[in-house]
Amino acid sequence: MIALKIYASGWPSNVSTDEEKEKFVDDYRKQGIILDNWDLFQESPGRRLLSKLLIYSLIWTMFHDTSNIMENV
Repeated sequence: MIALKIYASGWPSNVSTDEEKEKFVDDYRKQGIILDNWDLFQESPGRRLLSKLLIYSLIWTMFHDTSNIMENV
């Protein structure tokens, strides 16, 4: 999901050459985020917002205490 947000943000303004793009992708690869399709790097505010909402939902779901759900039903 993080990759979707990065793709939807487009290339940063300081990244223009192929060497800079390769370094940008390699920096994320070192963090475990694989960005192997350069064609997906297109600025899209709607997709970026949707991916951020999905990420936040995942985080809140992971930290939410669901142990008492059945008691309240």
